[in-house]
Amino acid sequence: MDKSDVQLALLNWRNTPRNDILGSPNQRLYSRITRSPLPINDNNLKPKIITGVTTELKRLREVQAKYGNRHTKKPDSFEINEKVRHKVAHRQWEGARVLERPEGLPRSVIIQTDQGQILRRNFSHLHKTQADITRNRVVVPDIKYTEEPTTQQVPSPQSPAALESQPTSTSSSPSSSNHMLESTLTQPSTAPRSSRYGRIIKPVNRLDL
Repeated sequence: MDKSDVQLALLNWRNTPRNDILGSPNQRLYSRITRSPLPINDNNLKPKIITGVTTELKRLREVQAKYGNRHTKKPDSFEINEKVRHKVAHRQWEGARVLERPEGLPRSVIIQTDQGQILRRNFSHLHKTQADITRNRVVVPDIKYTEEPTTQQVPSPQSPAALESQPTSTSSSPSSSNHMLESTLTQPSTAPRSSRYGRIIKPVNRLDL
């Protein structure tokens, strides 16, 4: 900011005319331009009543409304006991029915949701629907499968010649298999423990008194 005087800037703005009919805000209020540091003719400091202000302001507002309403559309009209959808969250709509159209609120209606709540909603949060809205819904729980289904592999039939050519495998004795299982269970793991981020977990060195 240039740290200029705010009141001086407002004074210059109030002396700036809007158009030839309306003049400046000071001309409409005081019927003349107020003095300012800017050079001005003395004839402009003489009082002069500005006429036709109301008509000109109305015309300017109609021009603004004409361009502002070019892409607007007429809002939908909702009847009593009509099926609608009301907006609950972003991209989330739920069913409801129109109960009442309150007087003095042309863009709002009273609705009753599927859960029995009675709410007042604006037309922007409603849209019509042809779907059958049921009051009592049966909620089916989502079933999450923790294990993948296993498929059994059926061995393909082999010819007798192929079966005779295969060597017979000698099955290991139960005592040897039990000995191998015990050795694997009793053998301590030498790999250090690590967290899921890859850092090594060091045991706490406690003081034993």
